[in-house]
Amino acid sequence: MPGLTINRPVPAQDVGSSGKYLKSDGQNATWEDVTASTFTSRSNVTSLRAWATPYQNTSGKAMIVEFNFLLISFDNAKTVSILTDVNNPPTTTIYVLNAQPYAKLSASLMVLPGHWYQFTTNAGAGASIISIFEVT
Repeated sequence: MPGLTINRPVPAQDVGSSGKYLKSDGQNATWEDVTASTFTSRSNVTSLRAWATPYQNTSGKAMIVEFNFLLISFDNAKTVSILTDVNNPPTTTIYVLNAQPYAKLSASLMVLPGHWYQFTTNAGAGASIISIFEVT
């Protein structure tokens, strides 16, 4: 059965169809608006992405990344982890996904402007990328 562990919520305030995220330059922080109209394009970046490689949000605004993985494992200790923060490579794990014996695993997260995201696995060839979309 697929599992999901959320280690830390995405830094946003839920206010219905719009929200806010905390934007910081390291010294000053401000709340920035995010609404459905903030996101105007959805790009399939699957062929441009690889395991354990950091990618930076250079769009200048918040970005949603949609992940779909296939995990084939008879060992529940095999996982896919998704990380994001301001560091390169990112060090804050947002999701740890697992499945036994196999499953399609999906997750989405907000990547703040200038922040990095990365996805890793300890399943080797037992994990594959189905699709990755960036919504900006």
